[in-house]
Amino acid sequence: WTDDQTSRILSPGYVRDAVSMSPRRCELLSQKDGPSYRYMGLESGKECLWGESLLGTYAPASAGCNMTCPSPANTEICGGQKRISLYELEGNSLVGCATDDVNSRAIPYTYYLRDDTMTRQKCFDYCNSLNQPISGLEYGTECFCGKSLENGHTLVEGTECDFPFA
Repeated sequence: WTDDQTSRILSPGYVRDAVSMSPRRCELLSQKDGPSYRYMGLESGKECLWGESLLGTYAPASAGCNMTCPSPANTEICGGQKRISLYELEGNSLVGCATDDVNSRAIPYTYYLRDDTMTRQKCFDYCNSLNQPISGLEYGTECFCGKSLENGHTLVEGTECDFPFA
């Protein structure tokens, strides 16, 4: 997602940590701030932001989230220059519909589950139990778990995701 330092996409939370920032640390920082916020994001490789809603008129960006987190031996992405890696913390709300390709997955997964009785909740619970922040469904029966939307895939119109559950 795009972001601007003068008018942030998330508020009120903000912490900068150039030594140990990671998606998990950002999540814990957002929880310490009091109420459970719906979104958190990582930007510029070291900034953590959180808030209840997305502010402004920002949109998904297909490129630019390419800065690794500074925590030791961390290969996770912590946003980019004016780009924020956005995570939804609350429930299993549908964030959007994304493109995918069997040869270059949108969610480069370590975990995969195929189930003829798949539901959005079942996929979310499975991925959540493996500490994977992103869960994705395909063909109504396949669940993919990962850390981020990658390989140049972007969010598209929700009408393009119309495959019913089994």
